[in-house]
Amino acid sequence: MMGTLCMGLAAGCATADSSWKPPVEFRRIEADYDHTWEAALRTIAERGYVVQRADLQTGRIETDWRLTNPEFEATAIRTRMGDRYSNCGKPGIGQAYRTTEGKLQLILERGPQGSTRLRVDALFQTFRYSLFPMASEKPLGVTPCPSRGRLEDEIRAEVQVRALAAQLERMRRGTP
Repeated sequence: MMGTLCMGLAAGCATADSSWKPPVEFRRIEADYDHTWEAALRTIAERGYVVQRADLQTGRIETDWRLTNPEFEATAIRTRMGDRYSNCGKPGIGQAYRTTEGKLQLILERGPQGSTRLRVDALFQTFRYSLFPMASEKPLGVTPCPSRGRLEDEIRAEVQVRALAAQLERMRRGTP
């Protein structure tokens, strides 16, 4: 009986399944490739991400890791300051998760009739610590956190608005 109770408690304190990811999808942006590329770079810069790699020819943009939720903390019992963009779950007994970081990967492809196809992937991670007083304050490791898909949706919408605005301004001026 006691063994069954302990097994049930341990199962309830297990970490969340981090294998789930939102579906990978490209969205069509009704603006040309160059405007969409510039809009993507501007959008991620204004959100505080630093571009690590950007290759106009392949259409790939990747950012460095950026602190996204310094207030996040989770133990097996409670979560404080949960994140709207990721779901880090709960650590095992005797451990805690603290802070989350995120990074972005964007892929742009030339689409038909002057459009652009855009894919945005957000990656998240949290740091795992020991709760025992004798343990070091250094993290025990990094734990990936699945994205909720919200940041990707926000980035796509911002890029689309900026790219369309730039293209409309160009048409207003009479330049192709």
